[in-house]
Amino acid sequence: MPDSITTWDIQAVEVSQSKGLCVGPSLELTVFKQFFLKVHTPYALKQYEQVELRVVIYNYMNQDVKGEIQVKCGDGICTDAEQNEPLKSRFAVEKNSATSFSFMVVPLSSSDSSVSVLARVFGSDVHDAVEKDLRVMPEGNYEEMSRSWSVQPRRHGGQQVIVVDNETPQNVVPGTEMSAFLSAQGNLVAETIQNTLKGSKISNLLRLPRGCGEQNMMYTSITVMVARYLNRSDQWNKMGDPQLKKRSFDFITSGFASQLTYRKPDYSYAAWLHRASSTWLTAFVAKVFSQARQLVFIPVSEICGSVRWLMRKQDKDGSFLESKPVVHLNMMGQVTGKVVLTSFVFIALLEARESCINEVEGFTVVVEKAHGYLTSQAMNGLEDFPLAITAYALSLWKVSDGAAKVTMHTLKTSGLQTEELIHWGSNKGKAAAVESTAYGLLAAIQHEEGEIAEKATNWLSQG
Repeated sequence: MPDSITTWDIQAVEVSQSKGLCVGPSLELTVFKQFFLKVHTPYALKQYEQVELRVVIYNYMNQDVKGEIQVKCGDGICTDAEQNEPLKSRFAVEKNSATSFSFMVVPLSSSDSSVSVLARVFGSDVHDAVEKDLRVMPEGNYEEMSRSWSVQPRRHGGQQVIVVDNETPQNVVPGTEMSAFLSAQGNLVAETIQNTLKGSKISNLLRLPRGCGEQNMMYTSITVMVARYLNRSDQWNKMGDPQLKKRSFDFITSGFASQLTYRKPDYSYAAWLHRASSTWLTAFVAKVFSQARQLVFIPVSEICGSVRWLMRKQDKDGSFLESKPVVHLNMMGQVTGKVVLTSFVFIALLEARESCINEVEGFTVVVEKAHGYLTSQAMNGLEDFPLAITAYALSLWKVSDGAAKVTMHTLKTSGLQTEELIHWGSNKGKAAAVESTAYGLLAAIQHEEGEIAEKATNWLSQG
């Protein structure tokens, strides 16, 4: 039996045509060697680096022993021994104890080798031998170089050729084995989202909605976003929780029911019923519930009622007015000012268009007036967050629209970019830059600007 000190559990199993399966009682067998050795080696040795290898000799006999140990290394390993001769040393081990023996080796090449150790007791045939492989790595430090390309054949006449040069560093160690591999990512944005939803991270996003009319929507909106993505990409079964889909839909339904307790008779919303209604919050509710309607039952009347209230908040020039800012200003991000608020409400109306265009009288007129206002503002020049959110809003209306194209071009040329990254709004802090770049990414996706979308995703993925 192999090994030095091991207990084996042996069990016999018989299959019979008349008696079926028969399992016999287990038999315990202990293998015990009275004299053995163990060789301790590192995971890998580095070329030209001096390393200490240690051998431990175990004596479980009832007498003290003396003997000789011989160490022989394979090709490419230098020791203190004479050429082609084993390294020898004598040992003495008391009964029921152990002793150790160390020796130095220096790998002279980067090829893997081996070491064999033989320990023999004088005056008897008691001995043990062990041979182990030695993994040898080249000197220097391991380095990886990566290059990335954006593959967009449609922008190159339907065919795109990329030539990868064999770039060998000037300071590479001679004899080093080099390797290369190619990884293709079909959807960089999707892979970034998947990394965000891995493991326990998703439980931090999906929570039972609670709190006031603003807090409740914070939790509900995040759950709706995650559920929509998993539903559209059909990845519920990859999350490792068979109840996740049901729990998410239950959270959305609960969030909707809770939000109705903060609805005014005119279908507007505020943090509390006694507080004046908020244009931003009402638009946010209409947008989120329009998206949630694809997942759970949401009455069209609830969405369109809020849309009617929003329509009454439109000014003569097509912009929208804020009645009362929300209490939790952080949930609004940078949505302040007429242009940004109008873009936000415009996005919400477009999200609700499918549900309300035939239910709400004058819906198209209001949306077109808002589009006209945003177009005039975009042509007059916008920067940073107002530019990013307006570019996305106009792209939702129609990407072929002249104003949408001009705004997207301005967005592309105004971003702070390198060969691999692009972002917007860095002069107002990291959170503001993240929000601006997120809207810029959405606009780029709408316009099928793959290179810009990839660069924005790279920047957002940096954390």
